Amino acid sequence: MTPADQTVVQDAATYLYQHVIADIVSSGLFFGLYLMAFILTVRTYRIDGRSRKIILAGIVFSFLLACWDLWFSKLPRLLTYIKVGFINQSSNDININFQSADEAISGWNSALTWPFNVNLIIGDIIVCWRAHVIWNGPKYVKHVLTILMIVNAVLDIADAIMDDVTTAEFVVLDSVSSFVSFGVNLLATFMITVTAWKFYWSIRDLRYARTGINLRKLLLFLIESGSIFCVIQLVYALIQLPSLESTPALTLAIYLIGCLCNISAVLYPLAVIAFIDVLNSSMTDPSYLSETIANTKTVLSTPRLTLNEH
Repeated sequence: MTPADQTVVQDAATYLYQHVIADIVSSGLFFGLYLMAFILTVRTYRIDGRSRKIILAGIVFSFLLACWDLWFSKLPRLLTYIKVGFINQSSNDININFQSADEAISGWNSALTWPFNVNLIIGDIIVCWRAHVIWNGPKYVKHVLTILMIVNAVLDIADAIMDDVTTAEFVVLDSVSSFVSFGVNLLATFMITVTAWKFYWSIRDLRYARTGINLRKLLLFLIESGSIFCVIQLVYALIQLPSLESTPALTLAIYLIGCLCNISAVLYPLAVIAFIDVLNSSMTDPSYLSETIANTKTVLSTPRLTLNEH
C-alpha cells in the first residue's frame, strides 16, 4: 500500500469514526431523550384554540424532521458510504472506491442541511411567539425580537442553500446564522423569564402551593433550560468561526455540538410549552380561583401566561 493509499484509508476511517460517534451514538441518545419529552408533551397537550393547534402542528413537524435527520439521512448516509467504499468495491484502486463512496453520499449530505435549519427556525418561532404574547413590557422589545427572528429565518434558509451548492464542509454562514439564532433565543428567554418572575411575585402571597404546583421550581427550570440552550448555541457558533484551524478533533466537536444543538432546538420549545401549560392549569383550578377572589381584589390585574391569545 502506497503512502497515498494509506492517507486515503486514514481519511475514510476518520470520516467513519466521526460520523459513527456523532451521527449514530450521540444523535441516537439525544433523540431518545427528545422522544420521551415529545410523547409526554403531546399526551398532556390541550387543543382548544387556533394558536394551540398551530403550535401542535409545529412541534409535530419538528418531530418528523428530527426523524428524517437521524433515520432517513444520517443512518442511510453512513451505511451507503460503508457499502460503496468497503463492501461493493468497483475497482482495485482504493482512491476510486472512496471517490465513488463520496459521490454516493452527496445527495444525503444535501438532505441533512434542511432538517437541522428548518428545526431551528420552527423552534425559534415557537419560543419567540410565546415570548411576544406574554411580554407586558416596552413594545419596542417585541419589535426588536420580530426583526431578529426574520433575519434569523433568512440566514438559516440561506445557510441551507449554501451548504447544498458548495462542496465546503463548513461555510461562513454556519457561524453567522448560529450567532443570530443565539441572539434571538437570548432575548426571548430574557422576556419569558422577566414576565414569569413578575407573575410569581404578584401571586406569591396567594397560597399558590394549594394547587400542587411548585411555581418556583418551574420558573427555575425555565430559566435554566433557556440558559443552557443559549450556551449550547454560543459554543456552536464559536467553534465554527472561520479563523479556527480545521482539525479532525475540531470537526468531531462541531458534529457533536451540532447534534446537541439540533435536539436542543426542539427540546427547548417543548419545555416552554409544558411550563406555560402547567401554569395555565393551575390558574384555572377552581380552588385556586375561589381562594384568589376571596383574598384579593387585585388578581384581575395579575399578568397571565397563556397560550390562547390570538
